This record gives sequence, structure tokens and C-alpha cells, in this order.
Amino acid sequence: MPRIVTDTMAYTNQCALKYDVYGEELRNSYLFQDLKESFLRQLSNSISPVMFFPGNYIVQHGDSDQSMYFVHRGQVDVLTVHPNLTETIHDVLHSGEMFGLPQGLFYGIPHHFSYRARTTVDIGVLQLKDWTDIMILFPRAKEVIYKRALAIYTIL
Repeated sequence: MPRIVTDTMAYTNQCALKYDVYGEELRNSYLFQDLKESFLRQLSNSISPVMFFPGNYIVQHGDSDQSMYFVHRGQVDVLTVHPNLTETIHDVLHSGEMFGLPQGLFYGIPHHFSYRARTTVDIGVLQLKDWTDIMILFPRAKEVIYKRALAIYTIL
């Protein structure tokens, strides 16, 4: 969403637009599925849209940014860059997928892989500092989210 569009809209319309854009991705993600719509509406308003062009790094190995990322449109390479500058592409993420789950939930966790735009990519970025207040207002949602996150990383 271009800033010129959102800056000229009433706040309630901005919230509705962001929920229209990111609500389905949140509802379809394991982490946020089946949570109250009121929580998801608040959460979607905390997501910042960012565009990356082919070859741009979204995140590099070792970055600790307290952010999770939602691929709204486009493709993202999940890769390792070796010391001799060769690369191994482990996966390609598509629309509706996300990455950076532990980084977006906990402080100080570095990314294990690098993420690079394969195509022009629209990404929704959710920074932990932008939604900690929301979790205070929705303690049950916070409990569910962290239980799901721990279940994922206990299995791995």
C-alpha cells in the first residue's frame, strides 16, 4: 500500500484496509489460526508493507531483528551463502508463507538462513515491538501463540 494512499485515509479505514490485505494470511498461518477476529484486526494493523526487488536481501544470516515476515506476493529464496561465496538454495517461499517466526516472538534470536527476493516481493513485516501492547490486551491469544511456537521448536 503506497503511503500516499494510507496517509489520506481515516484511521478506521486504514485498519480495515490492512485487515483486508493481511487478515487471510494471519488466519491461514498456524501461529494465528483460530484466534479472535478482534485480535487479528489489531495485529494486521501492526504489519508494515515493504517491497523488495529481485536479488534484494530481505534478511541475512545472523541478523537479529525481532521481526516475522509474511510473503504477500512474489517468491523468496531461503539460502545459505558459504564462505567461498557459493550459495545453497534450501527452499522457495511463495505467497501466503511466512518466515522469522522465532525472531518475531523472542528477542535476540538470529536468523539461521538468508532470505532474498527471487521476484518482486510484497512482504508484510511484523516487528515484536509493534505488537507487544496488543498481546497485553489479548492474554489468551498470547498464550496460544507462544504454546504453538514452542510446539514447533520442540518438534524440531
